[in-house]
Amino acid sequence: MIITRDRFIRDVCRLLGKNVKCDVLMADYTSLKIGGKPYALCIVNKIEELVLLIKMLKRYKRKYVILGAGTNVLINDKSIKEVVIKLDGDFKKYKFSSSGLTAGAGVLLPKLISESVRRGISGFEPLAGIPGTVGGAVRMNAGTRLSEISKIVSSVTVLDGNLKKHIINKDKIQFGYRKSIFAKKNWIIVHVKFSFKKGKIKKLKETMQNILKMRLSTQPRGVHSAGCMFKNPKKNISAGKLIDSAGFKGFKIGNAQISPVHANFLINIGNAKFKEVIKLMKAVKSRIKDKFNIALTPEIIIWN
Repeated sequence: MIITRDRFIRDVCRLLGKNVKCDVLMADYTSLKIGGKPYALCIVNKIEELVLLIKMLKRYKRKYVILGAGTNVLINDKSIKEVVIKLDGDFKKYKFSSSGLTAGAGVLLPKLISESVRRGISGFEPLAGIPGTVGGAVRMNAGTRLSEISKIVSSVTVLDGNLKKHIINKDKIQFGYRKSIFAKKNWIIVHVKFSFKKGKIKKLKETMQNILKMRLSTQPRGVHSAGCMFKNPKKNISAGKLIDSAGFKGFKIGNAQISPVHANFLINIGNAKFKEVIKLMKAVKSRIKDKFNIALTPEIIIWN
């Protein structure tokens, strides 16, 4: 039974029922396990629900944020003023056809990669080991040195600021290193269409497994992490190598630590606080600026 706190909560409960959570911690929804209570957490299953919810939010003048799998986000551990929206139900469906693959924004990327390889579809396997959802991955053009998701995106369907549906073709998305037009615009990714080629299942599986082994051997395992802290400053310069060269591997502030395995991975070794992580990131940025005259930019999305 959800205890209503005000008129907004009462009205949004009428729309979403039990899919409105008022007394949860965002720490339970993020891989870093840091984050306080949101104004409300709303889980939507259909695009019609999403449209009605955002209209209601606008009417009540309440700000909102979309949360994917929570694998690349640092959230303030104090109360959050925004309403957090998670996409479920129809947003977690995908469909293969002769013309390509269409996947909802809430589909988990590792699941899609595995399913594609199982079907003998080439193009997804270089992304093996990347966590998160399809929507989040496209928004930030997730990738590794081997490939980026932009390589296989054909088009993206979004809701614009007026809640109108639009199909954005790849040439209009403005993909770049860990960025896209969606990071600039107030658009919500609904689903993504991918192009692909057929490949040999055995070869694709071998490639995927080799990539996963490589990632497991070079990245921290069994710890709470938000992945890479900083973007690589240039194509041929690794943020991890810079941080390692500056002597930060294993450095910690409170329970926030630079991974001893990979210097660009931030890990929570206990009950790390938001302020500890921010302080740690600032210390790294300052040292790299002083030592190499290079300004690092966070890859982690910070909700302050």
